[in-house]
Amino acid sequence: MRGMARIQEVVGRRIKDARDENGWTQVQLGRELEPFLGQAWSSQVMAQAESGGRAFTVAELVALALVLEKEIGWFIRPTSEVESVELPRRKRLPRDQGGGFEDLPPAVVSWVDLVNIAAAGVGVAESEANFLRLAAEAEESYRRLNELVAQAKRRVSEERQRLEEKESETKPAAEGGK
Repeated sequence: MRGMARIQEVVGRRIKDARDENGWTQVQLGRELEPFLGQAWSSQVMAQAESGGRAFTVAELVALALVLEKEIGWFIRPTSEVESVELPRRKRLPRDQGGGFEDLPPAVVSWVDLVNIAAAGVGVAESEANFLRLAAEAEESYRRLNELVAQAKRRVSEERQRLEEKESETKPAAEGGK
């Protein structure tokens, strides 16, 4: 993918990169999407998606982000070899006019900011913009919940270790007193 790329090609390339990063086959990723989309994607659908041969719905992008544990902005951020991104209706975003999403600060390329930019700038329907905002908030809540679960697991592990150490300290004393 050199020079200009359609937005579908950018997203497709990112899907393949994330799938490869996880060590999954197209079939494995397709199966992981089933709980979120109601059906698995076949290897043919995955190949079409990864080659940029299809458009993506908001629900599909949300499912991909959740399954592949990436921010939604990551999927639309072109790789360094892409100089401009072609949107529907042949509108192009050259790198020096905002097509280089990687040049934006990470906070701007967050879910919520992208939704707000899209809703304000390209006329996204209000109901879709609201859905995207809710999805962004849900994703953030999911991330926070995962952090809390990780903290709880660490605390449980530390407490077990502390109890084991205490038990091993008291065993020799109890055995010596007999």
